Amino acid sequence: MIYKIFKTNNFRIQLDPPKTHPDRCVLCDQHDESIDHILVASPKSRQLWWLALSAVGQQRCLQMNESYFYLWLCDSRKKVDKRTWPEVAKAMVAEATLRHLAGTLVPVLGP
Repeated sequence: MIYKIFKTNNFRIQLDPPKTHPDRCVLCDQHDESIDHILVASPKSRQLWWLALSAVGQQRCLQMNESYFYLWLCDSRKKVDKRTWPEVAKAMVAEATLRHLAGTLVPVLGP
């Protein structure tokens, strides 16, 4: 049992036992939870990416398939060291645009 003791009056309250973490994604409850799914594949994260990329006029970057988008995300994260957020956002958008264009022009490289 887990108890919390309030020091003002020595009153004890039994707290609920700790909950176990679900195996399914907490965002969509459709797939097993993994960092890849949460960052890239979950419908909720795709919505968030679409909003973020459309804010900078680059929503077409999400036309990439999941694995290609994930590779772009990982490559972009590695390039970030001590840059400001606007610099990082511009660099990620530029990289995504180049990858999208490369995939369109050379189908073997793209989605």
